[in-house]
Amino acid sequence: MSDGETVGYGDGVALQMFTVEAAERTLRAISPIERPEYVEYIEQLVAPEATIDLQHLRCHSGLPIFADESIHGLGDVRIWLAEPAAVSGVCLKLRVS
Repeated sequence: MSDGETVGYGDGVALQMFTVEAAERTLRAISPIERPEYVEYIEQLVAPEATIDLQHLRCHSGLPIFADESIHGLGDVRIWLAEPAAVSGVCLKLRVS
């Protein structure tokens, strides 16, 4: 993956995943926003399997990092939030099956 790769994700929604270096640059660019209250959290910037990268970003960013695409059930929530937590929280998307 280069700096970023757009990946098709259900119903035509595009998901942008970054390398950890590109994600760090993105977070540095967002951090000095004059009204930080407008940035509630950043959704998973790297591939779902990049747990160590997410831990690194969470620890070195002033912004909360949330997991979303990698959460498929309660077990995933427990894994992602186990210490040392890879993310600050999770975004849950409920669906009827």
